[in-house]
Amino acid sequence: AIARPGDVRFTAHLKPIYLNIVHGVGALSEAGYPKGALVLDKEVEIYSPPRPAKPGEAPAKEEPAIATILSVQEFWKEEVKYGSGTIPRTWPTKAEALAAGMTTEYPPWNSGLPMPNVRPALSLKMLVREPEGVQDRGHFLLNIGGTWWAPCTLIADKTAYGEVVDPITRATYTHGSTGIHSATWALSTRSKLIKSTSNFTFVPVFRIIGTKTPAEVQQLLDVVEGRRQ
Repeated sequence: AIARPGDVRFTAHLKPIYLNIVHGVGALSEAGYPKGALVLDKEVEIYSPPRPAKPGEAPAKEEPAIATILSVQEFWKEEVKYGSGTIPRTWPTKAEALAAGMTTEYPPWNSGLPMPNVRPALSLKMLVREPEGVQDRGHFLLNIGGTWWAPCTLIADKTAYGEVVDPITRATYTHGSTGIHSATWALSTRSKLIKSTSNFTFVPVFRIIGTKTPAEVQQLLDVVEGRRQ
């Protein structure tokens, strides 16, 4: 039999697409992505930090990624040793982590008591705008006002949690009445020293660069809510 053109019948859903930061180790670094880059679904580089300047020249400016945050959900994530192959457990609330026997509070200095083995993290459901020069309908699926956007999730844990929670909290004040989705963000990364280890890591940097008009907010909701139906 010949299938009817345009006929689609299946019950699967799009798997979560994650936005990751490239560090000095790991699969993304081994794949050749520069340290500090933001990579969508391990395939599409949407931001890269400025390259070192040549002698006598200023560093090349790199444009930030443009993002809309749709929702923010806090959860609690188990601390596991990097490279151990252990998948960390997660709990929706601090109370549930405590009920599972986890430790969430730092002990008094020199007390000898164990350090916390679970810490807060954020799951950010976002849309990121297709960068100039990229044409990728495999990831940038939503057309909003003539611009293509990719749905994705960014997990901010450990050091990244502290970097993200402050601008998100401020946004709940400045955009609380219209919803956090009404803010437009510039998203980049920066290198940060971890004092406890004297190592550097890259963390996300969120900065509000605009507020959507009521018409733009409605365009966004029409597309996003329409896809959920």
